Amino acid sequence: MTQVGVAAALGLSRSAIAHWETDRDGRVKEYLPRLAELFEVPVEVFLTGMATQEAVVQLTIDEIDLLRLYRSLDVGERLSVQRSIARILDRKKK
Repeated sequence: MTQVGVAAALGLSRSAIAHWETDRDGRVKEYLPRLAELFEVPVEVFLTGMATQEAVVQLTIDEIDLLRLYRSLDVGERLSVQRSIARILDRKKK
């Protein structure tokens, strides 16, 4: 969704949304419930970058180890790991 689209949905200006994205306006917290509703995600997505959801899956031992290690990282470290994996996969495609 564009800044214009988000702004229209929330009754704000496009520049207000741009200020949120560049961390120049702390008022975004006031709008988190409405943003979560707009994007149909839990508020925690905006607070932590992740959402929790119960799922039944079968994992290999390696996957269990990776998940355990991943969960021990803080949010910034998790994002770094995700970017590293994306770079590896991009190189693999080439």
